[in-house]
Order: sequence, then C-alpha cells, then structure tokens
Amino acid sequence: MKPRQNPFRADVVTALPFVFAGRDFESLWRKLHNQNGRGAIVGPCGSGKTTFLDAFERELERREFAVLRLEFRSESRRLPRDWNRRFCAPKPAALLVDGYEQLGAFDAWKLCRAARSFSVFVATSHRNLPLPLWFETTTSPQLLEQLCHDLGAPILGAQAEALWHKHGGNVRLALRELYDFYGTGAPLKNRENKKGS
Repeated sequence: MKPRQNPFRADVVTALPFVFAGRDFESLWRKLHNQNGRGAIVGPCGSGKTTFLDAFERELERREFAVLRLEFRSESRRLPRDWNRRFCAPKPAALLVDGYEQLGAFDAWKLCRAARSFSVFVATSHRNLPLPLWFETTTSPQLLEQLCHDLGAPILGAQAEALWHKHGGNVRLALRELYDFYGTGAPLKNRENKKGS
C-alpha cells in the first residue's frame, strides 16, 4: 500500500476530532470559567492531551479569543526569548501550553507569572501541575476500536484490546503500529499470531 493510501497516515490521524466520551464541551467550559480560566489537562503519553488542546484552541478562536500557543518537548525545554512580548492582542486572550512538564523550574515560574495577564491559561502535562485539574485524558480498547472505525479501517474488539495492552494504553503508538501493518500489507491478525508464537 502506498503511504498516501494508508488510513493511519499522520495527516489523517492528527485530524481526528477529540472523543469526549459522553462529556459535552459546554460543561467543561463552565468548569474552566469557575476555575478563573485556569486549568491543567493531565494524562499519560498518547492519551489525547494534544488532540484535546487542538479542539480547545479551535473553540477559543470561535469565541473570538486571541490565542498564544507554546509547545515544549524533550528537545525544546526553554521558553523562547521575549516570547510574551511578541504577542500583542486585545483581550480576551488565552495562553495554551503543550508539554508544561518539560520546562525547568525557573522557566515554569516565569511562564506562570506572565500568564496572569491572560484570561485563560491551560496547560497539558503527564503529571499534576500548579494549576487546578480541568480535564483528565484516558484511553481504552473501545476508544482505539472507535478511532479505527472512524478512520475507515475497523479492527476486531479483541485486536484492539491486544494492541491497547501491548502499548500500555498509548493510543498514539498503537495507531503508529497499525500504520506499519497497513504499510507492509500484512493483516494485523497474522502479525499478532507471529508475535504469540
């Protein structure tokens, strides 16, 4: 199969909407409002924190917020120089931070101090933050099965469960493995049998 035909290619997977699993956004918005616009999105790797933040960013823009988004990874742990001076927008403004836990203590302190001037300050992390918990991301074999169905490449519930357990609940890694399965043309069932032999 050619990469552009693979149902699990990155551009398609990243375009998947966040699955709220029974939660509605309006109730979450009210909860954030009650927390003075401050909130942490907490969950393990591959549980949808960035996808949730993407959905929230679109919602903020729909509500006519000016949005400043910062992303931190293991290879980029520092605040950019004069990051907040480059952002000049009328209120209301929102600061979204993806990967907050990557920051060192001093940069995290500077960020929190500067965030006081924003109406909304939301950050993602693998662990609890000095922000009130707003939303906790979780995954399940059923979620993985649903995502595969949404991508037009349904898998059996038993396969979804085995793949979910194999990657410790990290749906992102499970979808990457499915990309490889489809790329080689070998059915997932056959590949699982080889793993078990």
